[in-house]
Amino acid sequence: MATTRTKLAEQIVRILDGGNISDDSRISKREVMALIDQERDTLIRQLIEDRFYTKSTTTNKSELEITGDFITLDTGLSVSSNRVELPSQPITLPNDMGIFRVFSSSYEYIRMPYGGGTSSANTNPLYHNTVTSTGKKFWYIQGNELYLYQDATATVSVAYIAVSSTLADTATYPIPADMESVIVKNLVETINLLKAAEEDFKNNNLG
Repeated sequence: MATTRTKLAEQIVRILDGGNISDDSRISKREVMALIDQERDTLIRQLIEDRFYTKSTTTNKSELEITGDFITLDTGLSVSSNRVELPSQPITLPNDMGIFRVFSSSYEYIRMPYGGGTSSANTNPLYHNTVTSTGKKFWYIQGNELYLYQDATATVSVAYIAVSSTLADTATYPIPADMESVIVKNLVETINLLKAAEEDFKNNNLG
């Protein structure tokens, strides 16, 4: 069953508080949500970069086995002056692997093998030469803005791995079920260690 950042945070706070969430909990739900985001992004980068570097000659995303459980799919995104603003920011990964797929009802776009470097793809000679010679449709990413080359399409859909902190609190949190348990376990252990260290520090100062 799909989870949310809020549900994961509540689960962790309950474990830390012995089954109940109260106003005097050891850590706030908001603090836990921030830690969850950091942990998810770290685990995703480790997973994909490990696969990337162990298959250094591979650039095909499907060969790197990026699971759909990580993917956020935004559909019907408006295209304005060859630019698409994504609701969330894609995670930074080698070879722009944070962007899994860009497509419309008419086209399947492919990643430009070098950055556009300008807010207007039409003014970039590298884009012009590449597209003229191949006739293919390309995209490149800057922050959370996606640029397309000479496209009359009104809307596109984008499948990507979003930076966790840019996802809505109540949105489906895109992780596989087995990673949920890893995040919960890791954060409970981390928070317990931090709280124990805080108590030791206070006791030492009082002593």
